[in-house]
Amino acid sequence: MVYFCVDQNQLKLIIEKLSESKKARLVIQKYIKGETIAVEAIYKDGTLMGYTYATVVKTLKDEFGISSERHYSVNPDIETSLAQIGHSFGINGFATMTFMFETRTSKHYLVEADLRPQGWFRLGAFCGVDFSKVIQNFLDNKNILYRPLLLDGKAYLTMWRCFRDVRRCLQLLDWVGLWRWSTNADNRWRFIIWYDWKMSLRLLLRAVTWIKYKLQQSLRIGIKEI
Repeated sequence: MVYFCVDQNQLKLIIEKLSESKKARLVIQKYIKGETIAVEAIYKDGTLMGYTYATVVKTLKDEFGISSERHYSVNPDIETSLAQIGHSFGINGFATMTFMFETRTSKHYLVEADLRPQGWFRLGAFCGVDFSKVIQNFLDNKNILYRPLLLDGKAYLTMWRCFRDVRRCLQLLDWVGLWRWSTNADNRWRFIIWYDWKMSLRLLLRAVTWIKYKLQQSLRIGIKEI
């Protein structure tokens, strides 16, 4: 759970409401105004072997929620920080990292680093970082760094996680977004996992289950109001 506090009084009130076990695990961070940056990377014994760089555009629930739409771009300035993080943490494998980019100072601040893979890794190939090749180099002990590369000359490439973004559209009643998915606007169907129909079916069933739950919840609320 993430709480946003505007002053010390609000922070005090929130801490008073927490259980003792949650207080023991509480992490307090300074709120940084800027953009949320998502980085997927692979390291070999602390050495950076490949990474992608993206600005989070849309999320589920709130700005701290999981992302459904991102703008992938090229930013070599992040490489120094990524190298330091890999060396300091001794990362050997996958790393999913979140940064805050403070526009006032043009600095990246590390928020968290999850040492695990997740769904955005497979989309790296669309911006020049095929993580399957990075993994092969990892296994073959080849020290080759894969960097993001946008070949179309644009400042960024927009990518979506299909079922996650459809769920966001349903949550917010974003009918335009649903229409864009149904008509393959912006060629977004290419980001669907067509090659793994079992995974796609599993995600689709999860989305259907979520919709069913929301409908049942709405019906229960409606009956109580009546």
